[in-house]
Amino acid sequence: TRGEGFGRPLLEASACGLRTIATNWSAHVEFLQDDFLEIDYDLTPVHETRIDKNIFIEGAKWANPKESSFKAQLSSFRVRPNPPASEFVEKIRDEYSISSVKHLYTHFFNKKILRSKEK
Repeated sequence: TRGEGFGRPLLEASACGLRTIATNWSAHVEFLQDDFLEIDYDLTPVHETRIDKNIFIEGAKWANPKESSFKAQLSSFRVRPNPPASEFVEKIRDEYSISSVKHLYTHFFNKKILRSKEK
């Protein structure tokens, strides 16, 4: 992954019960926690041509996966393709379902509306 934000492809794969391979850097670690195959990486500054001052700001960094680490994790997975823990898959499905996300948004925006009416 690189700069796509939340990590939706990793979330969807996890919800389908698929093992994911990723760096331990960026937003996806919030939901993947410890249930993924971790790739070693080097942190490097986001290239100046990508700095847009909205999403990519000065000082932002990207994780550059180490090819040898990725290959090692992939080889390990091919030999023993253990799926993620069923509790993890259920948690992902529960917490990130359409109804759960809808509930969070509704709650958030209702609080915003109430606060604006109080002013």
